[in-house]
Amino acid sequence: MHRFTDIESTSKRLPPVYSYLTHQLVSLSKALEPIFSTIDQLDRFSKIAKNGCHFPSEHGLTRDESAAIYLYTMEWGEDSFHRVINRALRAEDRSSIKPWFAYLKLFDVALQKLPTVRKNLWCGVPRDITTNFKKGDEFTWWTINSCSTSDNIVKDLLGPNSTLFLIEAKNGKDISSYANCPNEVILCPGTRFRVVSDPIDQSPMHLIHLQEITDEDEEEESLSTALKTVITTPTLTTVQSSPVHIHTDQWGNRYEGEMKDGIEHGKGHMEYTNGDKYTGIYVEGNITGQGVYIFANGNRYEGQWKDNKKHGKGQMDFVSGEKYTGDYIDNKRIGQGVYIYANGNRYEGLWNHNKMHGKGQMTFVNGDKYTGDWIEDKRAGQGVYTFANGSRHEGQWKDNILHGTGNMPYANSAVKEEMCIIQ
Repeated sequence: MHRFTDIESTSKRLPPVYSYLTHQLVSLSKALEPIFSTIDQLDRFSKIAKNGCHFPSEHGLTRDESAAIYLYTMEWGEDSFHRVINRALRAEDRSSIKPWFAYLKLFDVALQKLPTVRKNLWCGVPRDITTNFKKGDEFTWWTINSCSTSDNIVKDLLGPNSTLFLIEAKNGKDISSYANCPNEVILCPGTRFRVVSDPIDQSPMHLIHLQEITDEDEEEESLSTALKTVITTPTLTTVQSSPVHIHTDQWGNRYEGEMKDGIEHGKGHMEYTNGDKYTGIYVEGNITGQGVYIFANGNRYEGQWKDNKKHGKGQMDFVSGEKYTGDYIDNKRIGQGVYIYANGNRYEGLWNHNKMHGKGQMTFVNGDKYTGDWIEDKRAGQGVYTFANGSRHEGQWKDNILHGTGNMPYANSAVKEEMCIIQ
């Protein structure tokens, strides 16, 4: 997986490339014809790619498009496909890229059908290149850049005194289903970066924190627009950020993100020893603000926090299939909210201390519906129960039972008034 470490160590200003932009889309075998003489046994490897690629594709890729990605990810030494194409892409003689235009067109069309990744990515170089990067630098990488969403995958490829890149990506393309390696994301040629902070020593490696920068009017750049950036004057988005730190506490919890005075402060990601994970905002060491918390048992909460507790608007998804969307106060469901049960029943209304309490409506999966008062998860007070067949029970309820005199209009409009004690 040397493509994760095939990274440019210095920034280059390269002249523009024109002809690719209007190149015809052709089959993989046709696209490779101009470069057959460049790579030994390319015909054999391309057939392996077509036979081994991910097809049919849930993203709508043709077999040729899927094979174009698979061929890029194949490794067979110094003349592996990704090594040769990246040598051409970083060459100062731009004419060396032209034989690759047909393949690049096919590759780009394939990538644009795949999910866009906006998250932290990792890649690296097996040597110390930190002197080439300082805070505020802006530069362009001209190669196809393979990154991983897992820092451990990249670290395993690097030795001591290596350089690890942490990249805040906006336009990565997830090729995990089409590659030989899980968690693989592509950054297209022409992707631009800003160095967020001066390099950090994280023994035995060095860490460089990069942030992808894009034109304000085009968040999702294709390969073709990226190659055009050399002949346009980009308008860059100014982003303020703090250095990223990696810290493991005395209990083994691992934090990666912004810090202030030695504690978590700003954007960060925490992995707890019990299997829980949190990604979001910290204030002075506490989870406060917007964030996502994934529990070890699979439950997931996304929403607002205050002092390490769910507080404000949020959504909890349970592994059982149940879901709550609404207000939280001090880690409890308090206020207005919607709860969908695993059996399909749905409650919308007021909550107090995790219980239905106040005005609310329960819609049952069988078509029945209750609208009225609730006290501690039970129908209590004034309410109307409407059956799926159209008949209704309306009156005073206590402990889920209709008490006293109630009106019971039926579907045929006959109305019956009597003393009711109905479950």
